[in-house]
Amino acid sequence: MPVESKKNSPSAPHPEAALLQPAENVLTVRYRPSEGEACLENPPRFQWIPPQVGRRLYQIELQPLSADGSAAGKPILYSAIPFAFFTPDAPLPTGQYRWRYRVEGDAAGAWSSSRRFTLPASAAEAPFSLDLKRAGGPRPRLAIAPDGHTALRSDPAVLPQWAPFFEKSVTPWIEREIVPEPAPYPNNTRTPALWRESYIACQEALYAIRNLSIAGVLLADDALVEKARGWLLAVAAWDVDGATSRSYNDEAAFRVATALAWGYDWLRTQLSPDEAALVRASLLARGRQVARHAMEASRIETFPFDSHAIRSISAVMVPVGLALAGEDEEATTWLRYAAGYLAGPYSAWADAEGGWAEGIHYWTTAMCYALEAAALLRNCTGLDLFQRPFFRNTGQFPMYCRPAWTHRAIFGDDATLGDPPSPKIGRNAALLAAATANPDLAGYAAQVERFAESDEMAFYNYGWWDFRFDDLLRAASFPEVLPRAKGPEPQMKLFPGVGWASFQTRMDDPAQQIHCLFKSSPYGSISHSHGDQNAFCLSAFGEDLLIQSGHYVAHNSTMHRRWRRQTISKNALLIDGKGQYAEEDKFLARKAAGRIVQSGSAPNHHWAVGDATAAYAAHVPGLLEARREVHQVFGAAFVVIDHIRCEEAVPITWLGHTEGTIRTEELAATIEGVQAQAGIEIAYSSAPVAGLKVVEGFDEVLPEDYAGLTLSRRLEIHCAPARSHTLAVLINPVKRGESPDVLGFIEDQGFGKTLYCLSRDETPVRIALPG
Repeated sequence: MPVESKKNSPSAPHPEAALLQPAENVLTVRYRPSEGEACLENPPRFQWIPPQVGRRLYQIELQPLSADGSAAGKPILYSAIPFAFFTPDAPLPTGQYRWRYRVEGDAAGAWSSSRRFTLPASAAEAPFSLDLKRAGGPRPRLAIAPDGHTALRSDPAVLPQWAPFFEKSVTPWIEREIVPEPAPYPNNTRTPALWRESYIACQEALYAIRNLSIAGVLLADDALVEKARGWLLAVAAWDVDGATSRSYNDEAAFRVATALAWGYDWLRTQLSPDEAALVRASLLARGRQVARHAMEASRIETFPFDSHAIRSISAVMVPVGLALAGEDEEATTWLRYAAGYLAGPYSAWADAEGGWAEGIHYWTTAMCYALEAAALLRNCTGLDLFQRPFFRNTGQFPMYCRPAWTHRAIFGDDATLGDPPSPKIGRNAALLAAATANPDLAGYAAQVERFAESDEMAFYNYGWWDFRFDDLLRAASFPEVLPRAKGPEPQMKLFPGVGWASFQTRMDDPAQQIHCLFKSSPYGSISHSHGDQNAFCLSAFGEDLLIQSGHYVAHNSTMHRRWRRQTISKNALLIDGKGQYAEEDKFLARKAAGRIVQSGSAPNHHWAVGDATAAYAAHVPGLLEARREVHQVFGAAFVVIDHIRCEEAVPITWLGHTEGTIRTEELAATIEGVQAQAGIEIAYSSAPVAGLKVVEGFDEVLPEDYAGLTLSRRLEIHCAPARSHTLAVLINPVKRGESPDVLGFIEDQGFGKTLYCLSRDETPVRIALPG
């Protein structure tokens, strides 16, 4: 609890120790609240960079301010803060504040720099209400219902989701032999196939232990409990430093630790003292491997761009911490850390609108564990993370950026590339819909379920999640929310913090829907992002037309490194034949950034403008500007305008990728799909158009990486060298065989140029071009 601040004694015999305050950079966290920030959450989320490596305690002093910036009343002091992030346990009065921090204890010394911020009345109330007493209370603490499972114990069939869970997620493990401990890779050389085989075996152990334990305990079925106990003891005997350790195969390690946590928690009273000691020792050792990596090796308090370490917070540290809360001091610290991280800094990949910089697939894997952890924490401890703006909004990210019928209209690494969205996206959306009472998300979840074609046994489904368990957890934890379809009107949705913009028409009817996704991200090409700033994708009438090209083969394959990560595979520009930086240096990758610098809406017109100058800087010296505008006009067509300025004259190449066929003419092309097509016209080019070209295949990719897979084609529009380029391209997606409604022409009078877009007898949309 906060107490009144006390001044340092003036008679202190030694001067205050200086406080090291490391500077922020593109790979570190930010000091939050930052100077002048208007907080979105109440209480505010505090975060700072630790002065040095190692653990220490901190204090935060919070000074209320009057309207003129002077102190208003006594400051508030928060003490004994164990991590470099902190969320108070109660909302604060709205108004202006100044905050600072320092190290507590024997090392206490000078305060940090002060930072002023505002806490507006509009800030969402989301206090850090973690009840550790409840967390260390009766088992099971990994609660799939908030009522202590009272209703489920009396009759699990009260939930319609119980029967499919028991039939498909419990019954298969009753007669199944216990999976053997995964062996090391031959010659300790990892291959994608062996890596997946190992972690899928561990996922099977998780399915068996968790699902058998839940069914056995809730049904009071001794035979099921004994089956679960057998699996649990076998897995607990695996070598914690062997082939399933975190340093050898972190995906396997995450699953084993989680399996042990569920088994230990739900079966604790069924274990003898010796058996409990065996499981607890293995669980602690595995939890320690993961926690030390996240907290000490990766140092996510300072360097937050480690997607696996961040995922382990919710995937491992929450369930392990809940299973051992109050029983082991170290594990209880992991729980406090994990819950505090999810309630505060989580996540560096996200923005308040719900965007996720790594893209839809890694949103799916991150949310899989974050949402499950949030439900477990809510059910067991009362901490409701779903009140946070990010969790309330993040279901909109796939809803606007990954329509249920699209296959390739996506950005970033994606194991489902070429398939419809994974059913797990729908499960995540359904849980968020239930937790936040959002019928639009429920409607989107129903659409995903309707269009999902991906095999449940695919490695990106079976090896990661159990849909029946998802359904059971959601139904047992939250009230049902009836689905509602989005409206038909054209609209744009921005996720400005991650640099994504979605343009939509007819979200109510997938057969009529037009979808365009535009990206210019401040995260650049770091981690699972690509060199795709100022790129776009376009889908219409049930078909992807301008796509993310390539195939998901394996991380670090030639398809991955030489094609999919590179600008050449995107609907983007090459400048002087070169793309954006998308190699392994994390610092350069983060610097190779874009940003959405402008957006707006008017009748029949939505637009967003991206600046990707920094993204090309490493490969195109002398580049002064690389700006792209995307305009949606009349809800039916798109205008893509590029502005390029260089110190020297350079050519540019406009790229458009498709799996359809491409017909070219002098200044136009047509992309033809099965049920839709897109007309592409050069509405204006300030430099001479050198020609249109169609190229098939994947440059510099080993043939074995795409043997038997579909080849894509790309349209290349070549513009002759110039120091300044303005290129405007009109794209009309229509149903196959239909004619476009939108026409364009240039009005060139005086020193300005205007692109007129016309549709039937409606008022034209006018787009200004530089003179």
